[in-house]
Amino acid sequence: MALAILSKGKELISAVRASEKCGYSSDYIGQLCRAKKVEATLVGRTWFVAEDSILKHRDDFQIHSSRYLSKRRANEIFD
Repeated sequence: MALAILSKGKELISAVRASEKCGYSSDYIGQLCRAKKVEATLVGRTWFVAEDSILKHRDDFQIHSSRYLSKRRANEIFD
């Protein structure tokens, strides 16, 4: 199985390799690819994703979820 390919001048890594880099399961990365939430290409039965795209998604999700939790906890304390 190929670990990386070039598409439109960008290096794409397999969902398995992306899962090792970002901590998501390869199944979840496939879900993100199908939902077009990350830049990806399907080759045969394997998703290949732009590394910067999946890492940006992870970082954005962490920022939003921590903001949500902070607001929720503040409301619990002050209500």
